[in-house]
Amino acid sequence: SPNRNFATEIRWTKGFHRRRVNGVKPSRLQVCSSLQGHTAAPMPTILESWTEITGEDYIDFLDMALDWFGFFSLVWRDVSNFNDNAVQIRRDLDRHETNRRRASHWPGTRVFDSKTPVASIISYRFDSASRLVLARPGSLFAWVAPACPEDLAFYQRDGRLAFATSTHERMAWAIDLDFGYSLPKHLDFTPQETESAGEGGFEYVA
Repeated sequence: SPNRNFATEIRWTKGFHRRRVNGVKPSRLQVCSSLQGHTAAPMPTILESWTEITGEDYIDFLDMALDWFGFFSLVWRDVSNFNDNAVQIRRDLDRHETNRRRASHWPGTRVFDSKTPVASIISYRFDSASRLVLARPGSLFAWVAPACPEDLAFYQRDGRLAFATSTHERMAWAIDLDFGYSLPKHLDFTPQETESAGEGGFEYVA
């Protein structure tokens, strides 16, 4: 769909196609500095990973998240023709819903070519019952349409964003650094300097 076009949909920490130099991928800040010809001011650090969390790792991840967080959100895009599996997920999560909004931006994503909302972003209570629903896809990046809603995110108990994903692009960000550094090393969460403010950044509440 048009919303999958990088010309129209921007992932904040993937805003530039970063080329590896001597096997090392520069940060977005380094790319911006190089393009502008001067040193940019430091931006807030988050942890970023492109590594799938699946199987037992995914179960352990959800258990750990349940200890840390009080809410989560999922993105239900208007253009997605959700199948029966997604419909069942929505029904099973209905009683956990705490908030919903219509928008063209959510944690880590902004659809730039849209002047009207393109999705419903629904927040839910995160408890032992809703955790069972989150376990169904079997992996973090399996949250993609049409079988599921997309872009699973978690929030602190006070509502602040703590962990976000762009599941279709297979990217994950730990905004809560304590949580991110507590994840297993093989999940490859590494520091990245990023723009956190504004639409599509990482300053959202549940």
